[in-house]
Amino acid sequence: MSCPGPVLEAAVQKDSYLAEVQRAFFNAPCRDAERRFHNYVMDLLEEAADHDA
Repeated sequence: MSCPGPVLEAAVQKDSYLAEVQRAFFNAPCRDAERRFHNYVMDLLEEAADHDA
């Protein structure tokens, strides 16, 4: 069973909109700072684990 044209088109538009919103959220300046801090901490933890091994 396939979706009728308008329903499928609405679903594609919704997915496109959600993807755009998600990109905007993850690329926001506050998220960028949080991501850089997270990556920094993860790098430190990885380095510490390497020294323990």
